[in-house]
Amino acid sequence: MKIHLLLALLAPLCLAASDGSNLIPNGDMKAADPTQGFFISFPYQGAYVKNADFVKLGQLGGRTCIVMQGTDKYAGMKGMKVLSPLAKVEEGKSYKASVDLYRELKQTHFKVFVELYAEDPRPNPSISSVQTMQIPAGDGHPALVEVYKRDLNIKTGIPLNEWTKVETDLQVPAKENLKVLGKPAVASYATIKVIVLGAGSFDFIHTAGATNFQLK
Repeated sequence: MKIHLLLALLAPLCLAASDGSNLIPNGDMKAADPTQGFFISFPYQGAYVKNADFVKLGQLGGRTCIVMQGTDKYAGMKGMKVLSPLAKVEEGKSYKASVDLYRELKQTHFKVFVELYAEDPRPNPSISSVQTMQIPAGDGHPALVEVYKRDLNIKTGIPLNEWTKVETDLQVPAKENLKVLGKPAVASYATIKVIVLGAGSFDFIHTAGATNFQLK
């Protein structure tokens, strides 16, 4: 199952040939189905097989957004996560990625990444046979393998109960610097991943949101 977040993904720098519009389809969640294109279900990843039980479309701080809510018993492990719809990127070009985050408890914290993916070169890709992050083929894109990611290094200092934008710049590495199964790979897709983690008592219910994903 896929769901659209209100995410703001990478905004291209001067090196990118772009008019400055968001490259992430439905990153503002204004489609008829606000969740269109977002990834929340990961039945092929052992730590996240129940992820869709804790990640839903909802409202926080006056905005429509992806709401990630679960007890510390769940969130304290691998957490709850969502990936934005895939955006097309080009080798050597530079982009700016951003996303708006919201949290209700000081014990709740985020990990946010911009991930780059290359097409899986295998004729019949198997999710389990490549030891890295993968996205199965679907919705017009081929089977993909992660080849690079940028950590936005989100700290617990994000204010409580208000929307806060975090962002980073990113240049897509040359294929000679990226590998899939030991061979050079061209990164052609990007996504913004938001993970919500908890710390503290099992009594806590961690509620957090992500919206306005942009890649420019």
